[in-house]
Amino acid sequence: MLERDLRKQKLEKLTLFSVLTAIQLLLFFTPLGFLPIGALSLTTLHLPVIIVSVILGPVYGLASGFIFGLLSFLRNTFAPGLTSFVFSPFISYGIIRGNFWSLVICFVPRMLLGLIPAALLKLFNLRNKRRYSKSWKAAIVAFSATFAHTFLVLSGIFLFFGDAYASVLNKTKDAIFVLLGTTIFTNGVLEAFLAAFVLFAFTKIYYEYLRKEDNYG
Repeated sequence: MLERDLRKQKLEKLTLFSVLTAIQLLLFFTPLGFLPIGALSLTTLHLPVIIVSVILGPVYGLASGFIFGLLSFLRNTFAPGLTSFVFSPFISYGIIRGNFWSLVICFVPRMLLGLIPAALLKLFNLRNKRRYSKSWKAAIVAFSATFAHTFLVLSGIFLFFGDAYASVLNKTKDAIFVLLGTTIFTNGVLEAFLAAFVLFAFTKIYYEYLRKEDNYG
């Protein structure tokens, strides 16, 4: 009986992971992955990764983050833009080329995005089990993980490719610092709030569904 329940739980997790991965692909390959708000463009690509991490845990979260990084790598390699060299070592712009650090920027923050929510949620539960509901905890860790992801990507670009990035955009390195810093505190904060809202709503519905299913069973 116990073995059958474990197999059922594993199948349910794989099914949910597959559904969220399909959503991740849909967002990545359609305009749904980017929401224009005034002069800003907010990405929604991080949302499935955070949901996987919160609902299914760090192992699935790490896998989802890797898929996010892989999709970004493939897009920047096979459909490159002006600054794609910061995400792919195979892209060059004149004498400027991507390198090993391109892979670091492309994969490490995305994989951490799949680990941080689960880790923060576990810490949250250890520190304070009753002060916040599960949905509020999910919203808080989603906000934190999203902001951390934005900071890691943009700070990595400045740290490893600051001069090259400035050269390609025909700006000074100081101007690039201001540009990336502004992006962190505009797009980054708005994307973090978006993640918090989505995770709050999703987990509210998901945990209510589980509760009703347990009562029915």
